[in-house]
Amino acid sequence: MKFKQREEEPVVVNADEGAVALKEIEAIMMGLKALHEGLQTKIEIGYAKDILGLMEHGVKKIGGAIHVETQTAADIEERHRDIRKANLRVRELEEQMGLMGDIEVLPRKMEVLSRKLNHWWDVEGFGHILELRFTGYGACEIELNGSLCFPRGFMSDTPISDIKNKADWIESLKKRGFKLNKPGERRDTRVLDNDHNRNILFGLIKKDFPSANIYEWKSRGGQSDAMASTLDSIRLMINDIKEIDALPMKPKPAEEK
Repeated sequence: MKFKQREEEPVVVNADEGAVALKEIEAIMMGLKALHEGLQTKIEIGYAKDILGLMEHGVKKIGGAIHVETQTAADIEERHRDIRKANLRVRELEEQMGLMGDIEVLPRKMEVLSRKLNHWWDVEGFGHILELRFTGYGACEIELNGSLCFPRGFMSDTPISDIKNKADWIESLKKRGFKLNKPGERRDTRVLDNDHNRNILFGLIKKDFPSANIYEWKSRGGQSDAMASTLDSIRLMINDIKEIDALPMKPKPAEEK
């Protein structure tokens, strides 16, 4: 996109363009904060690359919104042209492969992928997936429960042991850096909805699903000014389901001993 403007001209945007620019600026600021914290705790190269990539795309969108051309935008557009050509060829090959596939294996494969995702959130997250849907374009839309849901059911055969195990599980979340509400604020322990916890979750999700886009954070407001908001759910789209397939299956009982 070319903008015929003199550098001394003021930036003029309408309400929609201003809103888009501000939203991207906020996302970049969150990315910079996550990178700043990560550099102090030995951030992984893949995670850092994801953050920088998101900020790079954010700069392009800001430039488009405020009508200021950037070299970043030009570079991204050139790369995208090459990617679009490659993707077109990939789609052609995938269509040919899809016509040759056995339709009977699809339900079983989807079940396996769903079980892998549920096990992943049991281990890495908060124990329950609210919604899981496979799209017609090979992606997976998920709503992760933001409330703490201990993997054991209500009708467990080991209720006393479960109390200790749940306490240990909550303590492990604290050791991983999650900030939880203070005792007495609510009847149940919950994850606070703040930038710190969101950055941890962002890194956790992008580590296993580089293609994922988080598009909504839902929070539950405190019942009074003294009670902080807590996380309710996270909605995201995993665009490459091969990343789900790479997850481990839940071990069988004999393997857990």
